[in-house]
Amino acid sequence: MTLPAGGVYALSFLASGRKYDSARRDGHAFDIIIDNTCTVATVPTFATDWQRYRYLLPHLPAGEHTLTLTTVSGPSDYASALDDFRLDLVSRELSENVISNACFECVTGDAKLMAHTAAPGWTFGNAGSGGSASVCSGGPLLPVYDAASPRIIQGSSSNNLQEAGRRNLFVSGDGTAATTVTFPAAGEYTLALRACRTRFGPSDWSGASELTVTVDGCVTQTVSTYRDVFQDIIVGPFTAPAGQPLALTLQGTAGKCLMLIDDLRVCRADNPDSLIQNGSFEQGGTPGWTTNGWEVYIPAGTEPIVYATTYEEQNNYGYAFGITLFDGGGRCRIASVGYARQTVTFAQPGTYRLAMHAISRIQRNPDTYAETRGRNPIRIWLARNGVTNTLGYVTTYDEAFRRHEYLFTVPEAGAYVLSFDGQSTVDRTSLIDDISIMAVDADTAWTPFAKGSALEISDGARVLLNFSGEQRVDTLRYNGVSLTGVIDSSTHPDVIMGTGQLYAMPKGTLIRVY
Repeated sequence: MTLPAGGVYALSFLASGRKYDSARRDGHAFDIIIDNTCTVATVPTFATDWQRYRYLLPHLPAGEHTLTLTTVSGPSDYASALDDFRLDLVSRELSENVISNACFECVTGDAKLMAHTAAPGWTFGNAGSGGSASVCSGGPLLPVYDAASPRIIQGSSSNNLQEAGRRNLFVSGDGTAATTVTFPAAGEYTLALRACRTRFGPSDWSGASELTVTVDGCVTQTVSTYRDVFQDIIVGPFTAPAGQPLALTLQGTAGKCLMLIDDLRVCRADNPDSLIQNGSFEQGGTPGWTTNGWEVYIPAGTEPIVYATTYEEQNNYGYAFGITLFDGGGRCRIASVGYARQTVTFAQPGTYRLAMHAISRIQRNPDTYAETRGRNPIRIWLARNGVTNTLGYVTTYDEAFRRHEYLFTVPEAGAYVLSFDGQSTVDRTSLIDDISIMAVDADTAWTPFAKGSALEISDGARVLLNFSGEQRVDTLRYNGVSLTGVIDSSTHPDVIMGTGQLYAMPKGTLIRVY
């Protein structure tokens, strides 16, 4: 596989275990290996309908890399069918994660088991009160999201496990999980983890689940969650020394913990914060309606924030929006020509990056099982003092959240309006989540165009210049007509989007003398 830019990518694909003669053949598993040396995950498959799997790869440089899939368990008549492989860029930032097996996707022992008490890099136990910790497989995504208590069954699709594989750490009671971390440089750090409460029956702990995170000599912090979908929880900031192995321990609270943990990440605390307020649409006192920091308009006047719904509710055409979540429980609707807007204040001019995640509304027609009322295209724009710059268009097309990012230049400090506008004039909806804007240092010397490159743009087409600065091309033609000089969204707004510029050298005049 060829990566156009260095960064952290997510590998996703559709998978189904073998099933024949009305019998299930659960139990096949295979390793995902990068460049013949790095095992990313041991993947379990199940004899169900096609389901999407998604795994985070380590930070990889741009260029050629080898992806290998190799069977590690299962008898000879067990197999996995795979299709629709995709790579999505998650982040360009150089990962400083120092946690081994941070998504718990690699296990020790029989890979086809649903629960493992051993995993590379981790040790499990309890604090003396009989609790436990183990790596559990999400299993086949369950067809039902139970809206009544207890709401979550371990491994159910409402846990949005597909964002970081199909395995997670399960901590019950005073169960403990421990590993060793070594920080590359002394400084301020934070530890992020995705956490979710889980329950198996009415007698289980029904309040917020509680767990204590300790990095020896650095931080001890108790975290809790009452949510039954995964959300990010931040530990710290804390000061860590360089090059010293330290114990990282996760310990549940006896009688108060039934928690799923996934995707642990260590980051420098001095990383720039997002300029977006409430970018994951989790803040607000009135579920479904309050959108702190945002102005959301829906033509029908219905709830702007929607949550997971059951497969049974797909029969009710007005209330089904799919069961895939991303960051927390809320997702913002962009319905028909509705919009979500926020005023963003930039302290200084410069280059910034907008990152967002989007998915189509998923509503199944019970008669034809065809997607309806989804795939609303979204136009993203930034405006100040009457000048509007279209940053790009998003087309949502399937049942997984996709990351989209756009570079843009802010010419002067001040307040700008950022808007996500729906483009469909009929009843179609897309959902957005986890929106951020951060200042970046752009490489203006980079060029994607070889010497002598020519661009041909057909009539009615538009080009997104998603870079900073100016790029030179030999020839640029729109609808057969040559364009020369500086070409950008201000000189040709009907053709060019984004804040980048193209420069096409003026050509001389050919004079023939007979």
